[in-house]
Amino acid sequence: MSLEAIRDIIAGALRDMNLNPPSLLTPELGFNKDLGVDSLGRAELIARLERAFRIEVSDGDYQHLTTVGETENYIQRRLSAADA
Repeated sequence: MSLEAIRDIIAGALRDMNLNPPSLLTPELGFNKDLGVDSLGRAELIARLERAFRIEVSDGDYQHLTTVGETENYIQRRLSAADA
């Protein structure tokens, strides 16, 4: 799956949470700093993405998923590993 497709799903999850992501999500955007997602919101976002992509994010990995880019790269790696 392409990073653009993953980013679209991340944007959809943010919209489903009644957040208004910018029309152009870029990899460097931080969930908290730039998008206003607090710690509880980030936990909800990651849970939504786990369901959407049928993956499980460990607590250790969760701590590193603070930007759009980190999250989309992580998801892409996990999906590629599942296909291997």
